[in-house]
Amino acid sequence: MVPIYLRPTSVRSLWEQFTNVPSVLAEYWPLRDNDKPGTGIDYDVLVHQWRTMWMADRGGPPIYTDPDPMWQIHQEGETWREGKRIGAVVMKDYRMPGSSTQARGQWEVTRRTEELRRAYEWLLNYLRAEGLQGVKDYRPPSAWDLHYDELLLCASTCIDTTPTAPWNTAAATAAIAAANLQNIYNDVQTAVMATSLAGAPADTLILNQITLGYAINQILMAGTGSGFEWWVEVIGRTGTISSFFGMRLDVVNDVYVNPVSGAVNYLIPTNVAIFTSTDNAACGREMIQCEAVHINAPAGTMGLYIDSYEWEEAPGEIRISAEWSGAPVIMNDCGSYVYTDVTAR
Repeated sequence: MVPIYLRPTSVRSLWEQFTNVPSVLAEYWPLRDNDKPGTGIDYDVLVHQWRTMWMADRGGPPIYTDPDPMWQIHQEGETWREGKRIGAVVMKDYRMPGSSTQARGQWEVTRRTEELRRAYEWLLNYLRAEGLQGVKDYRPPSAWDLHYDELLLCASTCIDTTPTAPWNTAAATAAIAAANLQNIYNDVQTAVMATSLAGAPADTLILNQITLGYAINQILMAGTGSGFEWWVEVIGRTGTISSFFGMRLDVVNDVYVNPVSGAVNYLIPTNVAIFTSTDNAACGREMIQCEAVHINAPAGTMGLYIDSYEWEEAPGEIRISAEWSGAPVIMNDCGSYVYTDVTAR
């Protein structure tokens, strides 16, 4: 008989208790269950630009309109599946470390469940970061022999490799630094106006601390009298700024390790600046969850599924596992504007 603490309902309850697990970028990608069973995702990329509404007389009927679809996306949701083993040697020692109580099993299940929860959150963060940067690998439904290298989640007109001038341009004088800041301001205006045309005016800039440092250096060099004093005032004692030419700043310094090469990479790469809106509906951003693939998952289970069982043969190994299926989608292809390298021109 499976111990109470190992039952899927108990593990799921433990999973929900780890509310302190960080989940950066989650605010930009609301989770939604797929509209149909299976692991295929279909959606239209729509035109979201602002328009003047038709006006009718006081007694007139409503005017029925639908956004114009630009193209259709058909893709296969991705599945993450990871498990943790708790061997018999560990379970045989009933005492949890530093304690005289016989609760080693419960303690190990709790610890391994937290490890799975962290892996799950980092998976979603990785997918969100890829989506925000405008490029995502994908596979068409039921076409395992086809794999597309890029799914452009931003239109090519909203992925910019050539800012007005490099943000890290050297400044020997305050005047040169002020001129450099003016160029950065021009880049901000370009990004805001581009997303505005798509009905999602950018109000947030997402980058890492190294990229932000380029602008901070210019601010400090420009000093007072440059016209950018309001920037300098909010730098304060912390050495950070809360506003970037009126843009809300979201500095993301989290990293991930390539499982093959072992290379450490920033979730938002250095030199990348992402301008977007916090209005996910206007940007068309969603993280669509597909039907669980696991054989034990009840029919219709979407997104996350947690399973656990006790090995029926000696020596009595215990296993827990979690899986998630889904993908980030963007139905407004210009809801974000991305400078892929702010040090290039």
